[in-house]
Amino acid sequence: MSRKWVEAVWFLFENLPSLLTVAFTAYVLILSQKTSLNEMEVLLWLLGIVGLLATSELVERFRRLKRIEETSTKTLDLVASLAKPDAASILHSRRTNWDREIFHKAQEVFVSGYSLVNFVRGQESFLKEGLISGNHFKLLLLKPDCPATELLDGFMIPHPGELKRDIAHSLKRLERIVSAAGPMKKGRIEIRLLKIVPTFSLYVIDPHRDHGWISVELYPTYDKIELDTGRPHFVIKTPKSYWFKYFLNQFEAIWNDTNYSEPYHAENRL
Repeated sequence: MSRKWVEAVWFLFENLPSLLTVAFTAYVLILSQKTSLNEMEVLLWLLGIVGLLATSELVERFRRLKRIEETSTKTLDLVASLAKPDAASILHSRRTNWDREIFHKAQEVFVSGYSLVNFVRGQESFLKEGLISGNHFKLLLLKPDCPATELLDGFMIPHPGELKRDIAHSLKRLERIVSAAGPMKKGRIEIRLLKIVPTFSLYVIDPHRDHGWISVELYPTYDKIELDTGRPHFVIKTPKSYWFKYFLNQFEAIWNDTNYSEPYHAENRL
C-alpha cells in the first residue's frame, strides 16, 4: 500500500466520528424535508446527533492529549540529554561500564599505563587469539630504567621496587605470547616504552569505527594513600566527540614523539 493510501486511511479513521456527525445531520435534514416527523422522532434524531457530537469531541480531546504527551516526552528527553551529570554518575572505581563483547571482538586495541601487568596477565588468551586473527595491538608502558620509573618505583605501596618487576613481567609475558602464536601469527603487537610519568592510562578500542570506545583511568598525584575504592575511571563511547579525539590524540602523540617514548625493539614490533 502506497504512503498516500496509508495517510488517507488514517485520516478517515481519526476523523470518523466527525464525518459521521456531518453525514447523519445532513441525512436528518433531508429526511425532515421529504417526510413529516412527529416530535418523538425528531427528539430521537436530535439525540443521535448530540451523541455523535459528544463522541467527536471526546476523540478530539484524546488526540490533543496524545499530542501533549508526545511533546512532553520529547521535551523531557531533550532536557535529559542537555542535563549535566554529576561526577558520581560518570566516574567508577574500577575499569567497568565498558562493553566486553566489543572489546573481545576488537581489531585495534591501544593500551597505555605504568606496567600493563593486569592487562597482559588478564588478557593473555585475547592477545594470543588476536595475533592469530590479524589484530593490531599498540602497548605503551614505562621504560624499566628511566628516571620516571625510578621515581614512581620508590613510592610503590606496599612494596617499593614492585613496579620494575611488573614491567619486566609484562615484557617477558608478551614475548612468550608472540612466540606461542608462531607461524600462525597474522597480527602484530607493537610496544613503546614511556620515558615520562603518565597522568592517566588508556584502553582505546577500535578508535576508527563507529562502535569504538576509550576507557580512561586517572592516576593520582599523591600515591602513598591506599584506597579500597580504587582510582577514578570513565568511558567515552562517542568516537566523533571532542573528548574521544582528545584522548586518542594524546595516545598517538606520545606514541610518535621520541622525547616521550621509544621502541622496545629495533623493528618497533614483536
